[in-house]
Amino acid sequence: MAGAPTEHSTLQRSPSFWRRSAVTITLTALLAAALALRLYGINWDSGHLFHPDERAILWCVNDLGHDPSYYTEHRFCGTEKAPWNPAWFPYGSFPLYLLKGVQIALSPVAQLGLAELRIPGRALSALADTLTVLLVFLLGARLFGRRTGLLAAAFAAFAVLHIQLSHFYTVDTLLTLLVVLAVLAMVPVAARGSLRAAALAGAFTGLALATKFSAAPLLLPLGLAPLLYAVSGTGDHLRFSRPTEQRLTRAVGALVVGIAVAGVTFFVAQPYGVLDWREFAADVLEQGQMVRRVLDYPYTRQYIGTTPYLYHVSQLTRFGLGWPLGIVAWAGLLFGMGALLWGRRKGDLLILAWVLAYFGIVGGFQVKFLRYMLPVTPFLLLYGARMLVALYDHAKRLRLPSLGWLWRKVTPARAVAAVIALVVGATAFYALAYEGIYAGPHPAVRASDWLRSNATPGSLVLKEHWDEAPPNLSAFQMEELPLYDPDTPAKASSLAEQLGRADYLVLYSNRLYGTIPRLPERYPMSTGYYQLLFSGELGYQLAHFEVTEPKLPGLALADDTFARPGLPVPGPLAQWKPALLTLNLGAADESFTVYDHPKVLVFRNDHALSSGQIAALLREKLASPTAGAQQRKVPALLTSSEWRAQQAGGTWREIIHPASWPARMPVLAWLLVVYAFSLAVAPLVFLACRGLPDRGYLLSRPLGLLLFAYLPWLGASLKMVAFSQASVLGGLGVLLALGLVLGWWQRRALGDFCRRRWKLLAVEEAVFLAAFLSFTLVRMANPDLWHPFRGGEKPMDLAYLNAVVRST
Repeated sequence: MAGAPTEHSTLQRSPSFWRRSAVTITLTALLAAALALRLYGINWDSGHLFHPDERAILWCVNDLGHDPSYYTEHRFCGTEKAPWNPAWFPYGSFPLYLLKGVQIALSPVAQLGLAELRIPGRALSALADTLTVLLVFLLGARLFGRRTGLLAAAFAAFAVLHIQLSHFYTVDTLLTLLVVLAVLAMVPVAARGSLRAAALAGAFTGLALATKFSAAPLLLPLGLAPLLYAVSGTGDHLRFSRPTEQRLTRAVGALVVGIAVAGVTFFVAQPYGVLDWREFAADVLEQGQMVRRVLDYPYTRQYIGTTPYLYHVSQLTRFGLGWPLGIVAWAGLLFGMGALLWGRRKGDLLILAWVLAYFGIVGGFQVKFLRYMLPVTPFLLLYGARMLVALYDHAKRLRLPSLGWLWRKVTPARAVAAVIALVVGATAFYALAYEGIYAGPHPAVRASDWLRSNATPGSLVLKEHWDEAPPNLSAFQMEELPLYDPDTPAKASSLAEQLGRADYLVLYSNRLYGTIPRLPERYPMSTGYYQLLFSGELGYQLAHFEVTEPKLPGLALADDTFARPGLPVPGPLAQWKPALLTLNLGAADESFTVYDHPKVLVFRNDHALSSGQIAALLREKLASPTAGAQQRKVPALLTSSEWRAQQAGGTWREIIHPASWPARMPVLAWLLVVYAFSLAVAPLVFLACRGLPDRGYLLSRPLGLLLFAYLPWLGASLKMVAFSQASVLGGLGVLLALGLVLGWWQRRALGDFCRRRWKLLAVEEAVFLAAFLSFTLVRMANPDLWHPFRGGEKPMDLAYLNAVVRST
């Protein structure tokens, strides 16, 4: 038959067929493993809803859609006028409506109440995260090849942070799924200006915003994708060229479609974000103030003293992913940033636009819950996989001299393959070890069982406020210790009275004792209380504890809740070993442990001390000098370390040199500075302003000053570096380096432009110099230092200038 495949052609195609089959089989196995890991132990809390955010979401979902009379008695969310209005927007409405739809769909066969809703909610969360694993493969295969996609999917399938958050319905996995879907849809927009892909990208962006407003940085790559098509044409690689009318029209259409669909989708998925915009804006503003610690909520005080960005890097590396994969992920991000410079792929620019914008904003927050990193984690894993595959390919090309039999067996390529296998194996081991947390009852449930078996019914049991409590303790009297309240003599008396009467004290987690002792100036007495309690000097002894660590036979991965607050380990716990070999990973972020595997401590009162004796011990702590300052409510504006840093910044004469030539010839100095900065950014402006006749030559004057001032300001405001001459020169060095690289890359285009348009540049230069010198003469003639009718701002300007110059 004509065109029938010959035996030879069939044999030629067979390797490709088997490779495709191997990819399909491997990916299917990874997805099955991912789903199993995420669904295992889905009832981990036995229905007690220990996660407060999950509890609030389920409560709100359960309340949606009732008739108006319901809200008169049970109003948690919703209003009388609009039963489907959550009137609660810390999270978006789309996850609420999604779970409510599941509840309604299942109502003919099952009546799901508040507690029962957690199971379908967690199943949705697990399914969303499993789909994210698939999308990571698709994105990796689309941009970097199937090997990279498969390796990235393996990393995502076994990533512990993904597995943990799939066991809660707290919208993080759903948000991450929508973000990856949006970025994946943006790739064909950048490659060929696809209007259909732009609509999909807009829809997923709108759903992401309706899931959590922190997805707002996704608007940056949404707008960048059509721009890349306009300036670079068809294909995945960046090849800048003058935009044609056809490309511009298509790019503008894609931009309009993407933004319009995003807006419509947001309204459909979260209508009351628009209809009830005052409540929406108030909640979003409150969340913004919370993450910046403008609002001093007790549960955010744990982050006082933590370093922006580095805290997230450390926590995600040690706990969210594990050391091997964590190092690969962050190194992969650096690799991806470098690859953008030499590879110039549109996909890299889209991914980095999201990752760097999101991490730049969220990583700088004062509040640093580990789950905030989930929306960028898939991309970190993708870049980590890409880096390892690139290293493997490079190692295969190495031609090294033979060093004997061993070297022939252990080639560079095999060594890199062994590293890849080690990273995958260690990550899978960590995932399986973490699954052990969900294999048995929750630590709080076990602690409750112990209390009911060993304590006399009617005993007084104390718990800490702002923390959970072991369930099923209705047979006991329960009271709260208000330890987050300000330390005062009244608080000392109240605590002593409660501690003297109580029989047991239960610490559900390290929420309070992990934070309060780290703030001794604010809580001198409460810090002393924990030291006395844990050392046994308060008359309480550790009678029982429940700890669940990630472990497999013979090896456990433990977190340390005592070293960071500087507290002694209670006696019985100090001798306890969860496994033969225990690796201490250090202090974990509170949000990583307190929901599914808190360290529950039960102290028994031996009644060795009376309430009066306890009060004397607490008042002794309260009488310290730091406590007196706290009681007088006269907090220092600067801590001692901050004060030393300001003094180290130098005096005015050490910073400003009156005898220097810039001080003697300030006009010339300013002119030279303006020229130096503008030349540094001129290649960048030349690249960005292709549509202007002068290619932005005159625009480089103010832009150079702005960027030069912005870099050291940003470093100082984020507390990454001090504001000093070194940081100023460092910012200038960054600008110069960027200018040199871009200038060398465009050297031919720059030279050709200057030869063709030198007359225009000369005219602009004359205009600039005329304006500069004219206003200089105006200011010399009228300094406007102080006059009630002609001015008056200059003394204040001078005060601000001196303050900025002196401040570090």
